[in-house]
Amino acid sequence: MVDLDDEWSSFCDNSDEYILNEETDILVSVNKHVCCDVPRTITPLYISTQTIITRLNVPKVDLNGIFWKIPMIKYHEQKEGVIKKQIKFNSSTREEVAYINEMKKQYDFIDETIINHIDNPSGKVQFKDVRKVSIGISRKDIVSLRRKKKGAFYNCFVLIMRLNIEGTFKEFHIKLFNTGKIEIPGIQNTNVLDKVFAFLVSELIPFIPDISHQFITSNTYVVLINSNFNCGYYLNRSALNNLFKHKYNSKIRSNYDPCTYPGIQCSIYIDGVTKVSFMVFRTGSVLIVGKCSEKMLHEIYDYLSCIFITEYNIINDKPDIFIQPSHTPKIKPKKTKTITTYI
Repeated sequence: MVDLDDEWSSFCDNSDEYILNEETDILVSVNKHVCCDVPRTITPLYISTQTIITRLNVPKVDLNGIFWKIPMIKYHEQKEGVIKKQIKFNSSTREEVAYINEMKKQYDFIDETIINHIDNPSGKVQFKDVRKVSIGISRKDIVSLRRKKKGAFYNCFVLIMRLNIEGTFKEFHIKLFNTGKIEIPGIQNTNVLDKVFAFLVSELIPFIPDISHQFITSNTYVVLINSNFNCGYYLNRSALNNLFKHKYNSKIRSNYDPCTYPGIQCSIYIDGVTKVSFMVFRTGSVLIVGKCSEKMLHEIYDYLSCIFITEYNIINDKPDIFIQPSHTPKIKPKKTKTITTYI
């Protein structure tokens, strides 16, 4: 009986097959000399976050009026609702600032940052006040240790909503612009969008009676996808960059400068028009970032996976050639405290 390893070696030596992906129509010739050595450890494509854009069926939204009216829940309450809202106010009179200070009194937890304040009756600009007001608290405020405060967009306010998704409470970040545009970053699964839109409509419909849930759903599209996978072995970045520049230059444009960036910065044109960026690192990690559909994203994944299989002998970089520097832990000297008691 023929040994299994011999059978596999025979198959690899005589194979000059083509891998045809029916969904993407990508045809890649598999190198017959590399099949035995290629580790079958290319990880599946993981979509980490997506940024979704949609809009309301109204031409204009009164942000300052609606912002104070949106109801909120306490952070410790285990139910769905808005736990945090944020807006940037640009005031030109003292009365507007006084109104903001009066409205803040109804809330317990407020974080206010005065970005710019001018009060000079004899100057060219007599009065101007720009401030960011955050009401409530979110999970990121508790978990993240961020010393530098983030800015805020003009002409929009932010809502952080807590929703129960399959028995787990999750927070969603929603930006509502005065033009009716809605931006939702950080979405991992588009299946939850319908529930997010339904809850958003229920919060806004008392103040904007004309909004339509169906209109929001039908005008939704993805503007940014962040995804990653790993080819399963260490890469020789210089060799891979040369292949991108000379062999796969019909679809891929690459730039590699290890002094400025640790990975190969690339862009790929799947349909000849749509440009998607991806970065390849020595550890085999590949990040794919850009505005594209999930189908196009999987086309790029299949195309790059075939390259990593086909060119394994050229771009493989054995991890044992990297000499790990010996690390000798420093022994801190013991500190001796002397306590003197006076009587």
